[in-house]
Amino acid sequence: MKTQHGDDPLSFVELDVWLKSHKNVRVVTDVKQDNLRSLAYIQRHATDQRQYIPQIYNSKEYEPASEMGYEDVIFTLYRTSETNQEILEFASDHRLLALTMWPKRATKDQFAGQAEALGIPVFVHTVNDCSHYSTLRKKGIYGVYTDLLYNSADGQDCIMYVKETKT
Repeated sequence: MKTQHGDDPLSFVELDVWLKSHKNVRVVTDVKQDNLRSLAYIQRHATDQRQYIPQIYNSKEYEPASEMGYEDVIFTLYRTSETNQEILEFASDHRLLALTMWPKRATKDQFAGQAEALGIPVFVHTVNDCSHYSTLRKKGIYGVYTDLLYNSADGQDCIMYVKETKT
């Protein structure tokens, strides 16, 4: 079965073998069902668990993930009903690597800036356009999740594009 982009998916075993020879690479999880069960599987079977960065989908998943030995945790907000204020309160009491959310949520009411004031970088998803990326960076977004970032006008690398258009 191919992915939506026509690629062959990687099994966990194949990924873990690849990571074994690429020690400087880390993978962010995005488990759609049974997140904690999947994180427990990674904990038991990964060659180096530190190469896996779990995303949690609500604050209740933090403690179990932490107890499994995950030190760097990303709180992704697209499936939580928790308010921005509840998330900021949670983030002020827990060690998070980052917050991840839709661009609209990040930029509304300076939510990204409030998280940044707590020392928590904000990533948004999914951004595949260089000008949108540049606009978000100017609004304080630390980074993006992307499928592919190129300046479609001339194929130029988006990072270079952002550097050139930054004011």
